[in-house]
Amino acid sequence: MQWTNPLSKKLPDYGTISNLEEKQAVARKLGQEVKDGQVIGVGSGSTSFLALQEIARIANEKKFNCRFIPSSREIHMTCLALGLKVASLLDARPDWYFDGADEIDAGKNLIKGRGGAMTREKMVMVAAPKSFILVDQSKFVDKLGLKFPVPVEVAQESANYVEEQLLKIVAK
Repeated sequence: MQWTNPLSKKLPDYGTISNLEEKQAVARKLGQEVKDGQVIGVGSGSTSFLALQEIARIANEKKFNCRFIPSSREIHMTCLALGLKVASLLDARPDWYFDGADEIDAGKNLIKGRGGAMTREKMVMVAAPKSFILVDQSKFVDKLGLKFPVPVEVAQESANYVEEQLLKIVAK
């Protein structure tokens, strides 16, 4: 039985999405990758949100029987609002994964995961044999860390060790 309250049907509000047309073009291109029966890992953020909407449109239009492994609660709720079947890494392995980047340099090094879903995003990404990182021109930088700090997610049990190691790096 599914929930019937409005929360289970509501798409998240990303407000005004910067570079909307470029991100929608990226989403349309990624939509060409979806095939019937696939399990698709889904990252978070505005570009992933737009790509997921395009993939949902195609999957629903073509009556594809796909499942989606969301990397965050927000994307999980988005999948449900779009009428998509969700799965987890406990019961399925993704055929492919997609996610947006926060920054990318000329050497294709990137910052990904400045939000709260970094660990789950990495878990779904490494489980997938193929990943697509979605970027638009606004994500390119000369040097990583210029627009956003480099994220560090720490398991509670290792907090003291990680802090010690980071302080060594900063001291150099």
